[in-house]
Amino acid sequence: MADIQKEKIIERFKFLRSKLKKSQFEMAEDTGVRQASISAYEKGVRDITAKFLLKLEEAYNVNREWLTRGVGSMFNQSESYYEETVHRPKTQENFSVHEDFLVDEPEDSEMFDILLDNMKSIFEKQAQEIKLLRAENNNLQKLVSMFKR
Repeated sequence: MADIQKEKIIERFKFLRSKLKKSQFEMAEDTGVRQASISAYEKGVRDITAKFLLKLEEAYNVNREWLTRGVGSMFNQSESYYEETVHRPKTQENFSVHEDFLVDEPEDSEMFDILLDNMKSIFEKQAQEIKLLRAENNNLQKLVSMFKR
């Protein structure tokens, strides 16, 4: 029974992050934890702590009862509060593209949001790797120029 409850908490946590349209990295920044912790919570490697629940509530106004037991609404305020304060499209173009892909079925919209979130995480990782490769390349060029002297 405990495993089923834990799985449901994990499902609600993943759904929350997709609803917020936050990458693991962004949620970690907003809550003051490491990205690895967010990943561990989603994989079920670590249990979500009471301290982290408080951080979620502070950062996003998440209803702890909803997250831990599935009781009540996702947020302590109305959905309009969530839309006005937590989720604001960064640009009108992003919002328009997102609207074009929305469909009548909520599951499809949720899957699209998860897909976008996953793609964003991949692009962020690739951007970090490119920065590291450029820094390494600059260091190698400096070494080569030192040996040419």
